[in-house]
Amino acid sequence: MKLRTAAVLATTGLLAACGGGGDGRGSSLNPFTWLQREPEVETLMPLDIEEITDPRPLVTEISDVALVAAPGGAILRAVGLPATEGYFDADLVVDPDRSTPGLLTLQFRAAEPLEPAPIGTAATRAITAATFLSNQTLAGLTRIDVLGAASSRSIRP
Repeated sequence: MKLRTAAVLATTGLLAACGGGGDGRGSSLNPFTWLQREPEVETLMPLDIEEITDPRPLVTEISDVALVAAPGGAILRAVGLPATEGYFDADLVVDPDRSTPGLLTLQFRAAEPLEPAPIGTAATRAITAATFLSNQTLAGLTRIDVLGAASSRSIRP
C-alpha cells in the first residue's frame, strides 16, 4: 500500500511539473503540447504611400471636344495640339483637384517624342484622345472641362 501511495504521489508530482509555468503554453515535457504550434503573430508595418503623378506633359492647346452617344453612356473625344510633331500615348486623365460635384475636369496628356521633332503645321501635330463615360457618371454632370497647358475647352453633356 505504501508503494502504491508513493507511486501515485510521484506520478501526480511529475504531471504537475509538466503543466508549465503559468504562461498558458505548457511545458515541453508535456506530451499533449508536442504537436501544437505557437500562434503566428503578424506585425503590420506602416507604409509610406507616394502619390503617383503622370509624367506626360499637358498638350499645348485643345482644339476640339465632342461627346458622342454610345450604348451605356457616351464617348468623350478631344483633339489636342502639342508643341511639336511626334507626341504619342495620348490620354484624358481625371484631375481630382479641379473636379467637383457636377464638374468633371480632364487633363489632356501625351508623351513627348523620343527624338527632336519639327514643329510642323497644326494638322500634322493634332492628336486625338477619347474616354468612355458611363450613364451613371454623366447623370451627375453639368459640365466637362478638358485642359491643355495654354487652353481648355468645355462641353455640356
